[in-house]
Amino acid sequence: KISELLLALLLKFPLLIEYAVNQLPADQLVGLDNQGIYKGLTIYYNNFVDYNDFKLWFAGQSGAANLVYAGAGENKKIDQTAERLKLLDKLALLGDKDFFDYEYEQAKTEAIKIIITLKKYYLSGKMKEIEKLIARSEEGGNKDETDILMEKFKMAADELMAHDS
Repeated sequence: KISELLLALLLKFPLLIEYAVNQLPADQLVGLDNQGIYKGLTIYYNNFVDYNDFKLWFAGQSGAANLVYAGAGENKKIDQTAERLKLLDKLALLGDKDFFDYEYEQAKTEAIKIIITLKKYYLSGKMKEIEKLIARSEEGGNKDETDILMEKFKMAADELMAHDS
């Protein structure tokens, strides 16, 4: 939901796209569709005129570029274009509903809060994954790997703490 809120805000206030792009990598958004739309915004933001122009451009990009495979190793292709365009419309409506009375500075403040929340969520998930890898490494008796993972965990924890201050 928070990823969708950020996208809705960016669609409503396209001037914030460059800021968001410089602060938040796409993989820190939750959901492949959200990441796909965010990547589209990052590519298109220099040309962003209005929502309808972006939607037309995105539809053309999505049709060719966003075919995914269903299941593990299946060759069945599913075209995600229609689903992503529905999500895009939903996000535009969400932006109009939730941010209709925002001025640019209010929107930027909200974007900063959302970006920090997404980073914290991403880092927490990363730390949990590293914890699992550390446990496996310790079970296997691989001290060098454990030390490397502990350093990665510490770096993620330090970054997380930096966002709390």
